[in-house]
Amino acid sequence: MKHIEPNRFIVKIIVRLITFLTAFIIHAQDPQSEFLLDNFDHGEVQGYYKNRTNFLGHYQGSFANRPSFTILTKTSIFRRGNKGSALALRYKKSGGWCGWYTLLGGIDVQEYSALSFWVKGNEGGESFNIGFQDQIMVDRSIDAQYIGNVNTFLPSGVTTHWQEVQVPYHALENKVNLRELGSVVFLFREPGSSTIYIDDMKLIKLSGDKLAILTTQQVAKANDANITTVKTDRGLQLPTPAIDPAIAYPESMKSRSSVSLRSGRLYRIPEAPELIDGDQLTAMQKMTAKRGKYSNFGIKPSQCKASKSSREYFEHKSNIITNGANFRLNTTDEKCMQMDYLKVEDKSFCGVYYIMLADLSAYKTMTFLVKGAKGGEAFEIAIADVVSSQRGDSVLSGSIYRYLPEGVTSDWQVVKIPLTDFYGTNLHNTYSLLFRFNEPGKGTLYIDEIRFTSDILVDRKSDIAAKGYLILDDFNHSNLNLRGCFNSVYDHLPSMSFMQRVDRLDDAGKNQCLQLQYDKKKEGWTGYFSLFNQLGTGYYDLSKFTHLTFLVKGEKGGELFELKMADRSSLEEGNSVSGGNIEDFLEHGVTTEWQEVRIPLSKFQSLDFKQMGSFVINFNRVDKGTVFVDDVFFYLQNTDM
Repeated sequence: MKHIEPNRFIVKIIVRLITFLTAFIIHAQDPQSEFLLDNFDHGEVQGYYKNRTNFLGHYQGSFANRPSFTILTKTSIFRRGNKGSALALRYKKSGGWCGWYTLLGGIDVQEYSALSFWVKGNEGGESFNIGFQDQIMVDRSIDAQYIGNVNTFLPSGVTTHWQEVQVPYHALENKVNLRELGSVVFLFREPGSSTIYIDDMKLIKLSGDKLAILTTQQVAKANDANITTVKTDRGLQLPTPAIDPAIAYPESMKSRSSVSLRSGRLYRIPEAPELIDGDQLTAMQKMTAKRGKYSNFGIKPSQCKASKSSREYFEHKSNIITNGANFRLNTTDEKCMQMDYLKVEDKSFCGVYYIMLADLSAYKTMTFLVKGAKGGEAFEIAIADVVSSQRGDSVLSGSIYRYLPEGVTSDWQVVKIPLTDFYGTNLHNTYSLLFRFNEPGKGTLYIDEIRFTSDILVDRKSDIAAKGYLILDDFNHSNLNLRGCFNSVYDHLPSMSFMQRVDRLDDAGKNQCLQLQYDKKKEGWTGYFSLFNQLGTGYYDLSKFTHLTFLVKGEKGGELFELKMADRSSLEEGNSVSGGNIEDFLEHGVTTEWQEVRIPLSKFQSLDFKQMGSFVINFNRVDKGTVFVDDVFFYLQNTDM
């Protein structure tokens, strides 16, 4: 009889299934037993998103606001015990924030009394806060509730030896739904850098004496320190590529020597300076990351394929949307990059990345040519440095509509992007350039002539002066505002808000607006903010502007909120200054029809308008409802509004 070798992949799946079912049966038979969340022996923490799972099969990952970062790896060297692996969290906290989370999928944890995990540090003395989210908080990107610092539960703190941490979580049951626990979060809040190792994370039952470790005073202190985490990482003088600031192509495309797509690879990689610190690359990156290599990324059902195409003639094929392998451009001058994409209307995503492995710190502007097969194709542009690529994220500068207000057409257009728009990226160690399709649809996009120059080709101040206004946000194409900055809701339970971009039904679906659903209780606070600049950077000068305007309507009418703004001082204090309630500026208050709100900036007294930080909608009175906001503008002096 012929021996048939079993498929190793199938065997692994069967073993994992048996392990999980065995654990499930034991837990079902013995309600006193521990419940394993993750022993970190299975799944990945880098590479494909679908593989980054915990023992429960849910996603785990890191979060950060640059320049802080967290990088996850699995280690079998510093594991606890003689087999398996542990989770290593390498972090640097330097402004912003960073941390790690593991999703639990809304499991009921009421039967147990505490979270248990083992921890040790690379140096000892490492510190992090421990938080929890229920499933609604996860779905709506509401901040975790932090129950305390790890030192609350380890009197001697983290050391270089393994210690068990036991975190009783029932003290949060009025703020987190323990019947549907959504995640566990570690937040590195104190400045510093190191590596901690985590192993054997479980739910356990504690005796009454052990539960008393978490006093009311400790819980209150921990919650007073609760902060916003995640709502959803410079040098040498370089030669400037020959580029005309007027950029008169495509007529002169063939005459320019440049860092370009049409050079045999993505662009002429040998002309780009090497990384400042190539040792930051992981062993896997050193083996697989090749300069000029490009490929697709994404999560199904969204998908994308990158290929070569003739610059003069494009043959569109609707059946080539597949998850393909890596590609390279050939050596002719007749090719450009073609991206065929399908972005479905869910949380999946897709796009194309180009590996650069270059020091771009001396360059000021990136330009490229773009056209669509039909026009209207929408995408976001991002850059990842070596560190952020290991985390699996990148720095978005915003939607293509930020740079082409009328959008992509079926004719070639030039895009000019200041590299400062990729705030927080270490341009000394640039890893990749990414094009991410963020709006539902199916289409074909063409990219050519990617160039970098040390000239500053974008003068936003002159553009604003010519128009007479600054558009903070029109909410049409990106979750970043049109300054390329972060915006989100804030809340302190039990009050909460939820935001999303929705179609303006009165506009034939051509534009979108911001929808804010809020539930303001007697306790807590909630609202929405939009930053003028990135956190921790310079602030925005509004001293020559006189008025703020925006459009608003309510789902039922009569919705209540307050208009506020923050300058550098108030933002650093976590506060903002009120300009008045919405009814102060609308004679009949909010109605179910769109109205324009016009507010003199003089209403926001005591602000330093040369250093402005944010625009705020604060739900300051007990109320529950939905409001829609659109077209937030700031007008210059002597401008006819």
